[in-house]
Amino acid sequence: PYLTRCMYQLYQPMRFSCLLLLPGRIYGRHSSSFVPFMDRHNCLHFDLSTVVPTQKNCENVQSRILEQLSAVCNEVPPRCNAVWVHLLSSQCSLLPRLCAPPPDGQGFQLHHAKPKSLSLYRWLGPGDDRVPAFTTHQVAITADATLREVYEETGLQPTFRALMGVRESNGIPSTFGTAEILALCHLSLSGSPTEIASQLKLCPIEIKAADWFPLSSILDAQVLPTLEEIKKPTAPMQGLRITPLTRILAEMLVKENTMTQRPAFLSRRRVASIFPGYTHDIYLPGD
Repeated sequence: PYLTRCMYQLYQPMRFSCLLLLPGRIYGRHSSSFVPFMDRHNCLHFDLSTVVPTQKNCENVQSRILEQLSAVCNEVPPRCNAVWVHLLSSQCSLLPRLCAPPPDGQGFQLHHAKPKSLSLYRWLGPGDDRVPAFTTHQVAITADATLREVYEETGLQPTFRALMGVRESNGIPSTFGTAEILALCHLSLSGSPTEIASQLKLCPIEIKAADWFPLSSILDAQVLPTLEEIKKPTAPMQGLRITPLTRILAEMLVKENTMTQRPAFLSRRRVASIFPGYTHDIYLPGD
């Protein structure tokens, strides 16, 4: 039977899966020139575009940058998967020392370039390099890919039931400012809640913790616009914190049980992104 009282959704940017709440982290960007910031994928970023050395101190500034990068790469911070360096085109003189393999350099590799900047990274996490290649547009997980991702990260083998809608994002930081199209999939699991819970095997690399929640608790959850607010420490009695999109999808599943015919057209609706100041356009059935 379908899990009519529970919602199954998985969309990669938020790490929410199947009413399995998957905690993540996101850090605000620091304004200090040499202070890196950690993104929600546990990657450390050095944005050198804010560094404007003068002719007198240029060599000293570059030496300090390389020393800090070397320290990070040699003593990997806890849960740090990769280190990113973002350069202006005027800072390309650093490339030989950044890209040369250790011990002569830092072992970075080029990821993508824009008219006035370029980005490099070095994988530090366990296993093979999992940093995706750069694209001008990204189409995120759909039916088959969703099933594979769910199995790899939870050990569960659901069945694809329906495409609930499409989410379009433009310019968000997690995709380096490119456009991303994401399919919102409705999946189902067979078996009793106890049987399903016994099959749950979390991937320690991808998921820190997870739990099951009835759909009613999602509808009663506090809606907060950004991941930073959702992840703030909160007392257990305050309940769940969810995004606007999670609430919309939960409401759709409730309505599905009373609908005799599904709408054929997708209408656009704008919701807040987990990144402050950004929005998503989602395309869902109905008005």
